[in-house]
Amino acid sequence: MKTFKKRISLLIALIIAFSCLQICALADSTQTNNDVLSIVEENTAQERVIGGFKHVKGTPVTVTVSGYASGQPTNGYSTTTGMSVIYMETGGSGISKTVTFADPLGIVSLSFDIGKVQSGTTQGIAYTIPADGRHYKIYVTKQFKVTPTLIYQYNEVTHAHDQLVSTTYAKELLSLSAYARVVG
Repeated sequence: MKTFKKRISLLIALIIAFSCLQICALADSTQTNNDVLSIVEENTAQERVIGGFKHVKGTPVTVTVSGYASGQPTNGYSTTTGMSVIYMETGGSGISKTVTFADPLGIVSLSFDIGKVQSGTTQGIAYTIPADGRHYKIYVTKQFKVTPTLIYQYNEVTHAHDQLVSTTYAKELLSLSAYARVVG
């Protein structure tokens, strides 16, 4: 009977100890989960892990590009009776621009779409060429917000996402102005 009582007492002591360990572990995991959730909420806009790759948004830069829209005659348009041309903000040849980002990117050359003049369409913006006999081309100025996203791969040696494998650049058009400009 004494052995039975000892075994029951030992069993009760083990159950109590195990319950205390579970409660302590649950409290720790709840705190850890809350910490992780807090970190994820703070970094959601700047960092995301997608398919084993960490995507980190860099600091945006504002870039202004200017030039003549593609698709125009070399010498421009000349008229004495007046005319309109249609400008489309997408398409045409790109303008290469050197852009400076924060480290680790530094100086990067990017291409920006300046737009094009296209005949035979009603999709776009009509610009009037003055009827004064001078030569005109549609001149465009665009301002973009460029946001780099750095993509890091998980490094098995350091156990961190610290191997930069790629960078993408999101270009958001902030403003656009265009007008018929005298050439030559």
